[in-house]
Amino acid sequence: MKVLITVSPYKNHTYKIYHEKPELVHLDVVSQTEYLKNRLASSFEFWSREFKNYGWDANLVFPGIEQFQKAWLKEFRPGFFPAENLKEESLLAQINFYKPTLLFILDLDLITPSFISKVRDISKETQLIATWYGAPIPNEKNLKCCDLVFTNSKDLRWKLKNIGVNAHFIFHAFENSILNNLNKSQDSRKFDFAFIGTINTDKSTHLERSKTIELLAQETNLKIWSDIDIPKLYEKFRLLYIAKRFDLCQFFQSFQLFRWLLLVPPFKKWSTLSVRPNLNEYFSYILYQRLNAPVFGDEMLMLLNQCKLVFNGHSTHTGVNSVNMRLFEASGMGTCQLVDARSIISEYFEPGKEIVTYSSRSEALSKSKELINNPSLCAKIGKSAQTKTLENFTTKHQVCKIIRVLDKY
Repeated sequence: MKVLITVSPYKNHTYKIYHEKPELVHLDVVSQTEYLKNRLASSFEFWSREFKNYGWDANLVFPGIEQFQKAWLKEFRPGFFPAENLKEESLLAQINFYKPTLLFILDLDLITPSFISKVRDISKETQLIATWYGAPIPNEKNLKCCDLVFTNSKDLRWKLKNIGVNAHFIFHAFENSILNNLNKSQDSRKFDFAFIGTINTDKSTHLERSKTIELLAQETNLKIWSDIDIPKLYEKFRLLYIAKRFDLCQFFQSFQLFRWLLLVPPFKKWSTLSVRPNLNEYFSYILYQRLNAPVFGDEMLMLLNQCKLVFNGHSTHTGVNSVNMRLFEASGMGTCQLVDARSIISEYFEPGKEIVTYSSRSEALSKSKELINNPSLCAKIGKSAQTKTLENFTTKHQVCKIIRVLDKY
């Protein structure tokens, strides 16, 4: 079977990769592919290796990386110049070139009726189109365009099945080859407690996690690596000022004696605001003091290798029956984790021995303090989790599960 895997990583990460190694853009496609795989360092980039181990003809491309796509076109389709959309047109050229039986599009921006229709028109050999769904997208019904959808959430799987999507649950995984390039010595773990990931005020994704992180930053020596924007002082004062104006107009509205004031300037204009500004839009200043630039891929894994304990809270979007990628990345690096409690966790790790869970913000705080003060326990838990991950949750294990699903088609 011929397989084509398309991966589009974070743009900020790929920009940094090519910026740090400008000569990369001049290398051939094979060399660029190998370098990118090791820098991006998730299981997705190594699926092709595992499919090849099963005897399948597998290839990997990066439609979201402009430099890579231009190099591929130059090498395999010289003279071809995309007219409008480099990402779509270059990927269609790659599909036409490789003629895959199975196509993985791991870029949800490309999962649209119009693009999938173009794929099916250009490659009659392609029998199955599959994707991975975890992060929110504007229209989940677009996933019906795919023949298969894999997800790390059992809740999302059932939600998708209810709208007619052929969805299957598959756990995230750890790419263990990265261990060959990292310092695994416990002496290298110089950070007591850290969080690496997204912080925001979006109720549908990471608000609860972010508020817990805010508390931990106030009460512990938690260090943070995230891309959260640091608000300017005048923005915070402006938000407070608008909120006070809103409160004043609401006060006038509640007493008939003062309602006439809402008909005269400036109260007339102020009263048009229907929703009070959210004063929780920004976090406490201590959180911003602990902030470091976000890290991805191999740099993120290297950082995990330097931490004794990391905080890991799941996205609200994926529901309680899901496990995120960080769970396996941190455990694969032998790092102790403090994770929000959910029943599905015990299907992968034993709480208290291979992972530590919390059920409330106060419990997260108390347990984090206990672990920070007991580095030997952190090391023991992290090592146990690493053993479990390497034995059960690597890229090899993940692709094996995927192939079992594919064998049904």
